[in-house]
Amino acid sequence: MEPNAPSRLQRINAVPAAYASFWLVVSAITANPAMAGPKHDVWTQGTAMPVGVFAAMAATYAGKIYIFGGATDSNSLTSATQIYDPVRQTWSTGANMPAAANGGTATVVGKKIYVQAGNVAKIGQSQLMWVYVPATNSWSAKAKSPTKRGSTGGAALSGLVYVAGGNSPSQLRLPNLESYDPSKNAWTELAPMLVGRSEVSVGAVGQVLLTAGGATDSGAIGDVEEYSPGSGTWTELASEPTPTNMSCSGVTNSLFYILGGAGQNGLAVSNTQIYSLADNTWTTGSSMPQAAAYAAGAVYKGKIYCFGGGSDYQGTSIYNAVQIYQP
Repeated sequence: MEPNAPSRLQRINAVPAAYASFWLVVSAITANPAMAGPKHDVWTQGTAMPVGVFAAMAATYAGKIYIFGGATDSNSLTSATQIYDPVRQTWSTGANMPAAANGGTATVVGKKIYVQAGNVAKIGQSQLMWVYVPATNSWSAKAKSPTKRGSTGGAALSGLVYVAGGNSPSQLRLPNLESYDPSKNAWTELAPMLVGRSEVSVGAVGQVLLTAGGATDSGAIGDVEEYSPGSGTWTELASEPTPTNMSCSGVTNSLFYILGGAGQNGLAVSNTQIYSLADNTWTTGSSMPQAAAYAAGAVYKGKIYCFGGGSDYQGTSIYNAVQIYQP
């Protein structure tokens, strides 16, 4: 036997102590379930927004979630920047956008948030691109996009901002896809989607873009497409189980979450739909506590946050709820 090795008796006596430690841990977890880690496929509520908004734009940067603009009622848009701290569950405000707007996109590249303005007060569907710098709490204008449009979807991938779909000033449902390069302050027109649509959900998974749902002149659709920047081509994928537009959406752990939105009758739905690109399949999760159309979506530490939204595609009733989904 090695000089410092425990004897057989010492090893036997250590066993009850080990079991005692184990049961102490089990008892502590039983008494305090939070110690067991997060529950999954559950919804919780955050601190309500100071101002409820419909069709706002949201993005996560440096531990805060920024919610830009939105409609505050059926006739009014806001230029407000509302900032949510998901750890403290508190709200603050930032500098207002250059103009009131909704139905655009907000994406992060580097240390800046790029906002494709969408529908702008007194202008309508726009070509405007703004950049917000959180460090200086300041806004500036960037190069205008090639296409006037609102009710778009967008995501960032490989240092570029992508904007898809939308409504034209004549209310055409657009298939357009454009990318913006912040390093060059320049736009590029890319291959259009296979199906033109507005209010489309867009997410980046790996090295491709996914577009899901949206609306055509016939109402909400469930079409899902994949865009490969490498080949510049689109591929049709498995459709949403429940066709929706105006959904809160986000990507985490390589899964694309489509939460709520407006259904084919125009009313808000509470569905949680989850798409896996790896096997081109859909699953469903627990329903949102409050059905919401055009809630602004953002991801923070694996959870999807849905801000505001409304009772239907017109925003007849506008909410200030913060609904949080833990996959």
